[in-house]
Amino acid sequence: MFEVSFDPCQELPMGVALVTVARTLRRLSIVLVAVLVASMANAAAAHAAPSYNESNWAASVSGSQPSDAICVGLNQGTTRPIAAGCFKRYGDQWWVGHDLKRGEVVTLEWENYLRAPDSGGYSYWKIYRTGYCYLDTPGWGVCNKDYYEHSSTNYYGMKGSEVYWRVCVRGQCSQWEVTYNDQ
Repeated sequence: MFEVSFDPCQELPMGVALVTVARTLRRLSIVLVAVLVASMANAAAAHAAPSYNESNWAASVSGSQPSDAICVGLNQGTTRPIAAGCFKRYGDQWWVGHDLKRGEVVTLEWENYLRAPDSGGYSYWKIYRTGYCYLDTPGWGVCNKDYYEHSSTNYYGMKGSEVYWRVCVRGQCSQWEVTYNDQ
């Protein structure tokens, strides 16, 4: 059997030490560049090209929707909503809630519009992203998103971001709700 022994206290000749340091620095710089590129790619993914029909299952949470969330409910002949869909601007969270039987799916459908320039020098609201947040257990669930803020420069080089949403269950949907996405 071949054995190699190395004494870490043993001094290396100057030339070997410099080569070892140079190799280590080169390897560290390659790792650093890879980490920077990966983090830039993740940051860009938050505001990438338009996407449609994003689908997410809500993560169940305890408690109820935040007090600062804007909500829409679906009654279906009852005095209180059987399902609700809420948007929390700070954090760009969709909250979906219901007290139906386990397995019944409540769908929160959302659309994100951005201000975009037209050829005549004006602007209009252009669909940028669409999607769904599903919940199939009683209680509340959350889908996290990342939208442009209404006051920040968006994908089309303008300022303006708004979200529309409604909640649907058993083939019926609430009215669409709309808000600007600020904070």
